Amino acid sequence: MRISTFVTLFLLMPFLLPAQADADVIVASEDFDSGTESSYGYAFGGYGGIGDLGNIDVNNDGLGPDGVRDTADDGPDFAGNNTQFTKSDTFSGPTGNAGCVTGDFTQFVAEAGATYTYLGMGFGITMNNVDFTGSTVNSLADLTLDFDSLFDGIPSSGTTRVDIRFRDSSFMNIAALQMPNTTSTDSWSSFSGDLSSATVVSGDVATLLADLGAVDNIQIQFQTQSNLNDWGANADNSLYVDNISLTAPSAIPEPGAIALLCLVGVVTSSRRRRV
Repeated sequence: MRISTFVTLFLLMPFLLPAQADADVIVASEDFDSGTESSYGYAFGGYGGIGDLGNIDVNNDGLGPDGVRDTADDGPDFAGNNTQFTKSDTFSGPTGNAGCVTGDFTQFVAEAGATYTYLGMGFGITMNNVDFTGSTVNSLADLTLDFDSLFDGIPSSGTTRVDIRFRDSSFMNIAALQMPNTTSTDSWSSFSGDLSSATVVSGDVATLLADLGAVDNIQIQFQTQSNLNDWGANADNSLYVDNISLTAPSAIPEPGAIALLCLVGVVTSSRRRRV
């Protein structure tokens, strides 16, 4: 092998080392620091176990002002229903602000004889910065969801449900997915998982993967639920979320891969010249 070949290999060595750059492309993200987030918040509650009535939503078919169940009264409307997420002052996110929904259940009343109760709250955020350029997505396993979460005023550990909706420019669902429940605690914890474990709620994944360019925005919703004994009929129950991101593998080869191709070319060329 000639000296020039050794020189070429020497120059390529830095690229043969493990790549320092992140190999993933951020497809969409939200860190709640822009102040222009598009979001909504809600809360709900109810009870059951009375005869064959099933679940009785306090918001819709609960007790009226007279203490009697009456569908015409429409029950109390929990504050979380119409409250947008708020910036976190007392629990700032790991970096900057965090999205938050607080459920106000001070008006919650269960009918006598109820054997169980349920309280819940959640919020959704629309990520409009969707860009699949430079990524390779062949299946849901190629898409990874990351976020941080925290509970406040509710038990130290519980589950959070995550729904993801890939939508077109008319805000119609191309595919809607539900991730397995994740565990949140009373301190910031991080979640990371690919979408292969998600359940398809509506739409078609094949259509989604065949034309990712049709995805105009991604709506992601976080919801948690428990019971009256755990949360209490009060207004201090909150769910915080921060640093949401959806990533995919890069379609651009890493420097090491490019260098390896160059190395093969150099060695092959050298061998040919020696023949």
